[in-house]
Amino acid sequence: MKPRTFWLWLILIALVGLVIRVDLGSRTYIDFDEWQHLFMASSPRWADLLFELRTNAHPPLFFLLLGWVERLGQPALYRAISIAAGTGSIVMAGLIVRRLFESPLIQLTCAVAFAFSADAVTISNEIRSYQLAIFLVLVAFYAWLGMRSGSRRACVVFA
Repeated sequence: MKPRTFWLWLILIALVGLVIRVDLGSRTYIDFDEWQHLFMASSPRWADLLFELRTNAHPPLFFLLLGWVERLGQPALYRAISIAAGTGSIVMAGLIVRRLFESPLIQLTCAVAFAFSADAVTISNEIRSYQLAIFLVLVAFYAWLGMRSGSRRACVVFA
């Protein structure tokens, strides 16, 4: 399969995964834990946010991003970080398998499996840092695979 054809299929799979995630997200209510994350992200002072992060032991990147999204004032966008990270994870899963296996069928099947996985869809719709962490781990693993093959660009991404 030509690289262009692979990318077209991978983008199509990611778009289908995005539609599934947005549809589920539009029909899901925000639960107590998600409201707690929103509360933490909306801390008006850095000292308050740091206190919340220390007591809950969560990395700060998600809360900083969520704070920016929350300032837009659109509750429909609260899930955008997780949905975007979930959609990016579909692409990363396909790219990782592309580095590991030669068969385009296996590569795209892995992306389809991730796009339709009930657990992956559910985590992509939670206002929590889990999906962002999964996406960043997949990016790091992809970069690590690139470093093993001698790619200098992968070394920069991995760092």
